[in-house]
Amino acid sequence: MSTPELTVIFDSTYGSTEHYARSFAERLGVTPIALGDAPSSVGELPGTGPVVVFSPNYANQISGAKWLRGNDLGGRPTALAVVGMSVSSWVREQDVAAKALGDNAGNVTRFYLPGRLMHSQLNRIHRGALWSLNQMLRRKSNRNENEEEIVRQYGRDIDRVDDAELGPVEQWVHRNRA
Repeated sequence: MSTPELTVIFDSTYGSTEHYARSFAERLGVTPIALGDAPSSVGELPGTGPVVVFSPNYANQISGAKWLRGNDLGGRPTALAVVGMSVSSWVREQDVAAKALGDNAGNVTRFYLPGRLMHSQLNRIHRGALWSLNQMLRRKSNRNENEEEIVRQYGRDIDRVDDAELGPVEQWVHRNRA
C-alpha cells in the first residue's frame, strides 16, 4: 500500500467548507478526512507529502487553526484554508488565522476562501448571535469594509462558494509535493 502524497482534512459547520475540501480532494485524487477522525498531530498522519486543512471561520473560531496550534507538523508542508463570509481582500490583509495558529503561524501557509451563509438555514443560536452583531455594527460609526458587508448581507442567503478559488491552494500543493 502506498502512502498518500497529500492529506486533506476538513471541519465544517454548515457545509461550504466540506464542499471545498471534497472538491479539492477529488481534483487531486485523495479522500478527505474529517477533523474529528484525524490523529492528534500532523506528524502522526501517514505519508510525507503536504497537508491541507480546510476550516470554517465560525464566529472567529477557526477549528483547523486550533488543531494546528502547537501541533507537531513532522516537517511536512502544511496549509490552512479558512472559509468564511468576510470580504476576501480584507480577511487576506488581516490574516486572521495567524494569531489563532500561535507559534505555528510561520510554519503554516494560509489561504482564505469565500463561503456560504444561508440565514434561512441557521440554527436559533447562530441567528441570534448574528442579530446581536448586526445591531452592534449598525450603531457603530466608521465601520470598516468588512463590517459594512456584515450589515449589508444580514438576513440574506448568500452563496459565494467558488471552486476557482482553490487554484492557489492546488498550486501550493504541486510546489510542495515531495
